[in-house]
Amino acid sequence: MPTTRERRPLVRPRPYLLCAENYDESIASFKKVVELKPDLFEGNYYLGVFYTIKADEMNKVMNEKQYSSQTAYDTDLKEVNAVYMEAVPWFEKAYELKKDDVNTLDFLKSICFRLRDEEGMMDKYNKYNTLLKEAKGEE
Repeated sequence: MPTTRERRPLVRPRPYLLCAENYDESIASFKKVVELKPDLFEGNYYLGVFYTIKADEMNKVMNEKQYSSQTAYDTDLKEVNAVYMEAVPWFEKAYELKKDDVNTLDFLKSICFRLRDEEGMMDKYNKYNTLLKEAKGEE
């Protein structure tokens, strides 16, 4: 019988080592992982994580800016939200692969709430918020 060590996936990403400051490189690396192993929970999950980290960093930079026009602010906000939006399908795939993962549900709930003004996102927020509460035994 194989030991626990032998049953581990061949692809053992070290996500926080890859992340450093080069989010796009990390995203590209994990896209390759998912291309090779589309049903690997970790590959899908960490793709969502890296998109979220990238968007968080973009949001931080945006919050430090001084805007002289609403148009410039709206343009930057649209770019940040587009990156958050990129995270959603990867987290949804991760959830499909591992329905009991509370962290995935928490990411989905939070991102969908942030994007609630986008079409269909408020419905997704309600869905994932309910599933998260159920998973935590709160409902």
